[in-house]
Amino acid sequence: MPFITRQTAPSGHTDVRRFYHLSAMGKKKKKTRLTEHQQHKLEDAQRRKIYLKRLVDMLKELGYDSVMELLTPKLLEELWLSRTGLARIDLSQATHFDKKDQQYIQREVYFLFNTNKVPLRDQTDAGREILISDFYEIWLPMMLSISHDSIKQTETNTKILLREALKEYGIDLERGATDDAPTYLANVFTEMEDNYKSCLLSFAFQFNNPCMHYFWVSRMEYSSHSRRLNRYITFRSLDPVYIIGPGIKGSRRRIYRVGYPTLGSQEGEIRWLSAKIPRNPYVYFNPDIEYEVYIQEHAVKRMFERLDGVFPASVNIHMHFCFLDWKVDWYKGSLIIAFDLYGQKVGYFLADFTADRKIIIRTFYFITYDRTPEGEALASYAGLQASDKKYLGIDRLSTFLASDFDKDSRFASLCREAGLGHLLDLSDVRLASDAEGSEAKSISNDFIEKYLSELEEGGSAQ
Repeated sequence: MPFITRQTAPSGHTDVRRFYHLSAMGKKKKKTRLTEHQQHKLEDAQRRKIYLKRLVDMLKELGYDSVMELLTPKLLEELWLSRTGLARIDLSQATHFDKKDQQYIQREVYFLFNTNKVPLRDQTDAGREILISDFYEIWLPMMLSISHDSIKQTETNTKILLREALKEYGIDLERGATDDAPTYLANVFTEMEDNYKSCLLSFAFQFNNPCMHYFWVSRMEYSSHSRRLNRYITFRSLDPVYIIGPGIKGSRRRIYRVGYPTLGSQEGEIRWLSAKIPRNPYVYFNPDIEYEVYIQEHAVKRMFERLDGVFPASVNIHMHFCFLDWKVDWYKGSLIIAFDLYGQKVGYFLADFTADRKIIIRTFYFITYDRTPEGEALASYAGLQASDKKYLGIDRLSTFLASDFDKDSRFASLCREAGLGHLLDLSDVRLASDAEGSEAKSISNDFIEKYLSELEEGGSAQ
């Protein structure tokens, strides 16, 4: 008896689901299990499809329309087989991270290169940008392939046409008699390697904390396998380095050596920070020698606490930029080290030094605090004391991120006079703001203007 299908169902029958089910039973085929070789071919075909889509998207975004029209199936196959491996990561020496953390780190490395665009230099000044992953896996192999003639004349003719087309976009792939690669490609590759290393360093900064552990790229190298050039990256971690030193009010506590990751052509290391102290006619010391730099855990905690509203990873990265830039000065008998966040000064590390040649970072102040130049200027101009700033919430970054201050208000004018005008427009910092993780509350213009008026009249504003 044949299976009943929808077409042969009795008239007036309403159980359509049953007929679909019976039809499916009639057409059902026995599943066959793929062999390992077949599964590999299927996965390889899927990866090729994704690669081809990425190539097309990249060419469209760069505006290489005439190049796209000249690419042949043979050349595309050559690109696929010779693509550069973006990163093969070894975390076996990063012993401070468990398996789950290591998996997260690997995902974040690839996410970093798949989301960060960098300038692609050419002779047209068109301002083109390219993803780091696209440069190494698609753009570079394509340019190297096009710059070399093939054995078959028909393929060489195609490459000649492609080289002529690329000249329209300011890309010259002609080589000298003794050049292994075109000068243009060599220069672009050098610049891209610098961008690659900068991204890796910024990535390492996220996980590097002098009070917890050090984390850095210990080695980076290329290796050739099956016509492909692969990059191998080895990460390493290390226990924090500390001594027992003088704390607040004569107490003894751990103070941690400040260091930051560096990366040379192949090997990286932790560079321990030492710095000179600016001259001060009122304090006796030798300004020509360098002092080892240490930090108390209290300072790192206060940094995260007072720069709230921004992703902690971003704050951690800029802490290392602060150590790298090391903009230090004297203020009322203490050393202050400026802390910038996306190019905007948002606070200071406060430090002192000891007779045994150590600079010790004690705490962190948001830029509106009374013990900063700008904070005391604001207190002087507006009459805002520490308790007022805390009550208004302007003693931390998140309030400025959450509020929309009137640029013509009295408070805005006072901020500009005190050197705090940049806090009224933190558009770049907002890009890294942690809206979900922050408990920030905005402050209205009417409320703060009323508060300032009451202070001016001499009454209690709270």
